[in-house]
Amino acid sequence: AKAKAAAEAAEYRRKAEAEARAKAEEEERELERARAMAEAEARAKAEVKPIPPKAPPSFSGKAPVFEPDIVDNFDDLRGGNLSPRDEAELEREIRRLEERYGDDRNVSAEELDAKCQEIIDRYGLGEREFTANETYDPGADPKMAPTHYSQENPFYWRTLRAVHPIFEADPTAKTMGVMTMMMTPPGLPAYLPGNKKPADRLHAIAFERREDAERFCWYMRSTRVDGEGVCTTQPMPPATLEEMANETSYGVTVVGGGRVDLSPSRSDVEILAEIREIGGEQYLWEFARFTRDELEESRKPPPPTVRY
Repeated sequence: AKAKAAAEAAEYRRKAEAEARAKAEEEERELERARAMAEAEARAKAEVKPIPPKAPPSFSGKAPVFEPDIVDNFDDLRGGNLSPRDEAELEREIRRLEERYGDDRNVSAEELDAKCQEIIDRYGLGEREFTANETYDPGADPKMAPTHYSQENPFYWRTLRAVHPIFEADPTAKTMGVMTMMMTPPGLPAYLPGNKKPADRLHAIAFERREDAERFCWYMRSTRVDGEGVCTTQPMPPATLEEMANETSYGVTVVGGGRVDLSPSRSDVEILAEIREIGGEQYLWEFARFTRDELEESRKPPPPTVRY
């Protein structure tokens, strides 16, 4: 019995060591793949030629008094027929308004709009027509419309009946694990919740449509090198995939239908880079939600002063 127990313990240790080695090799491959994509992105950015800045437009043959931090563009000055003296006075009015009411929570947005309207009427800026840049609405531009609902909510997949995760089978170790990728955007600024850049995190990869998942598996098999696992897929409830990912502190990225071009002529670096961008949308979405909550909190009136 003791010999049997010792043999079972040795066999268990051998399997645990093999699983640990396989997991370490998988993480190393993911890091190598992430580094290769980062290098490809860096090379692509280095090849982009910067556009030389254009000189700001002038009015009446003179440079405007307004500074870029006050006016984003100069369209709202065209047609105003302001003299240099009026431009300087209008600049002082705007500065005075911002310094006095910019951070005052007691002043509502309607009251601030009314004060701005007084300045507009005083200098006759309301008599001119709006330019195309001023009337541009990104929400009404068909080119800016989202092509997939995952662009509005990257966690939409939680409401699906099933998703199709990608698994990597290791024929040597006889193990199979979910395929992961490093999804933290490398250029993400450190002003997210908590004023810290999110730590690098692996995400489990899944697809919304079965045909996309199968096409991706065949594509990964065709570009497979020695040491990499064989990709397979199978449907799974989203809650099960998320629970399985949480056990290993992984995130989950589900590629929406048609969001990635899986044409045979494309390179694996391009496809994986697009999937990585989709995974990074979660961090940007979280930042947008955090910013919205902070803005709503800042708009609340201050608590009443307690007096005795």
